[in-house]
Amino acid sequence: KIEEQLPANATIITDSTAIRTGDNLCWTINITTNETKEITYYLIAPDTANIILNTNIYYLSTSTSNYELYDQIQININIKNSITQITAPAIEKLNSLTLTDKKTDEERQDIINILTELQNQTIPAEKKDANKAWEEAIKKTIKAIEKLKEIKEQLQKTNSLDTNTEKTITEIRLLLDELLMLAEIKWYGSR
Repeated sequence: KIEEQLPANATIITDSTAIRTGDNLCWTINITTNETKEITYYLIAPDTANIILNTNIYYLSTSTSNYELYDQIQININIKNSITQITAPAIEKLNSLTLTDKKTDEERQDIINILTELQNQTIPAEKKDANKAWEEAIKKTIKAIEKLKEIKEQLQKTNSLDTNTEKTITEIRLLLDELLMLAEIKWYGSR
């Protein structure tokens, strides 16, 4: 028997042999001596930077007919693309931009506001509500991308796009693309 302790509110995709009870996933399988068997599941993790998975492996004792602990395994997963880990450097780069045009500076502030909203967003545990929250995150991220494109276009029209500003805008765009991918993956997993 194998028991996997999942992070709170995690979504999993697995075959039908696993039984989920709360935040625990359990497989009861029969294997003979020296036999190996692979168990696979996909974890759609909550938006946290570090996740710990605890696995307990049991064997069925023939003398007591009870499951006895055979081994414990702990896996630490460092997720580098949580919303905060993406939005914080994007906001920092946006704050470093010096935009003299009032319209482009307002667009920049709008993007900062969108990213701050996303940072402070709480994703509900209920799948239906989580799905709506991630869909909204996708829409907000696309809006931020559009506003960033408008900033770049406006700077190009006025010949104000120097090399450093273009580099910073490109770095922000890459972070927004990463944020969009994260939100889409989370949205798909919450369906």
